[in-house]
Amino acid sequence: MTKSVLLLWFEGPLQSWGYDSKFGVRETLPFPTKSGVIGLICCALGEKVPKDDFLKELASSTMEVKAYKNKFNDKMEQGLSLIMRDFQTIGTNYDESDPFENLMIPKKSDGTKPVGSGAVLTYRYAIQNGKFAVFLEYEKDLAQAVYKALQKPKWDLYLGRKSYIPTEFIAQGIFNSKEEASQKLRQLAEIKKLKEDFSVVEGKNCDDMLLNDVPVSFGRRKSYANRYVSIIKKED
Repeated sequence: MTKSVLLLWFEGPLQSWGYDSKFGVRETLPFPTKSGVIGLICCALGEKVPKDDFLKELASSTMEVKAYKNKFNDKMEQGLSLIMRDFQTIGTNYDESDPFENLMIPKKSDGTKPVGSGAVLTYRYAIQNGKFAVFLEYEKDLAQAVYKALQKPKWDLYLGRKSYIPTEFIAQGIFNSKEEASQKLRQLAEIKKLKEDFSVVEGKNCDDMLLNDVPVSFGRRKSYANRYVSIIKKED
């Protein structure tokens, strides 16, 4: 069957692409993860808990990411280093009589509430002013369905966390080849006065970083598979 290439664009004041996060520390990679991108697509399609075989089809595409920075503001735009740390308190104002909300209340090892308000301080990391292009390749019918869903999503789309909204259209086009998609990306970067900072590529010969971010199952019991990626810095 004929395949098509999707060009996605992720831009916003804040983005967070969680990886290896603990309860009190929510970290982010400096680029979109595959699980995050597929999760966003599932939101657009209205797939709350997609069937594993459909999720496998969505995750089957190789994914290439290109990060961009401003052409004329290098001192402020440092690409990989633009990650901030914020903090939030959680664990207050939950209804103890509600079985689900009661699970959100932090408890000690013996099951009792801690002394005081029960609030817990958590650290949240986010990418500031990130601008990323993502290439995905699917069979033509699936690519068309994903593209249309991203244009008119069933649920709100966000860049890793619900409060991190995009400031640019995510779906930038559907193309017959990677070359056509790249041409559109060059035009977009020129309009926005951006230049490529680095790219993230995956494949059998890539061994720079092992990521456990290929979604196998969403829902209550999430599971992920591994993939190798390389981060390639763009020379000026």
